[in-house]
Amino acid sequence: MRKAFLRAFAPLAVLLLAAPIGRASVIYDAHDDNSVGELVPNGEDGTPNRPTGSRMGNTVVFGGTARGLDTVTLRYGTYHFDNQPSADQTITLSLYKPDGPADLTGPGLNGNQPGTLIGSRSITTSLFNAPDSGSDLLTFDFGGLVVPDSLVAIVSSTLISNANTQTGFIASSDFTPLVGSNPHGDRLWFGEGPGTFSSDDTWAQADSGGDPTTSNNMVIVFDAHDVPEAATASLLVACGTLLLRGRRRTRVDRGSRGVG
Repeated sequence: MRKAFLRAFAPLAVLLLAAPIGRASVIYDAHDDNSVGELVPNGEDGTPNRPTGSRMGNTVVFGGTARGLDTVTLRYGTYHFDNQPSADQTITLSLYKPDGPADLTGPGLNGNQPGTLIGSRSITTSLFNAPDSGSDLLTFDFGGLVVPDSLVAIVSSTLISNANTQTGFIASSDFTPLVGSNPHGDRLWFGEGPGTFSSDDTWAQADSGGDPTTSNNMVIVFDAHDVPEAATASLLVACGTLLLRGRRRTRVDRGSRGVG
């Protein structure tokens, strides 16, 4: 019985070993800081014509084929102009399908708004509490969440900017991402939730005093691994089922012989 099981299992084992192994890779990369360290705040800061909304983000298209999302690294910061500390922040990165209503700024300018939620992760941190100003990298663990080829990444915080304390993401100098792309160009979403988002391609640079290295892209990097194909997944199930049956048959065979 055991030999028969091994003979049956061997071809499947060979196929399983030959199946592609998930590889880790960067599928979107806009990581270079702008030259003035421009933070795009999630509230009014005095710069005229700021679009409405405390939640901001980009529509992205991923490069490569890896779609099992492992981590997303975002550069975030808080500036204290009054030299007073701020409270802990809970910063949330939400990923949506670009299947919401049309951009409120104008149909076609930035495609569809964020619509269906794919997944979100939150980090509560004291990194930015100090009275001095600064930024740091935050890594959100998505644990292999399978994502589509394109999505809208939106960041928000429990701390809302005002004239004294500004909090938000650091703008990238990569107008064109190093990996992946922005399908509608260098544009940033502003809003409060699905159905409220409008896009803009000028305000972030205006807020930096016109610094030409300030884009409307977040400093953000997506890391993912290859997702096993359906055939590989089926093969895993088949191997597991065959292994379980083989063990059961071996136990029955041993029991019929009176072997303890």
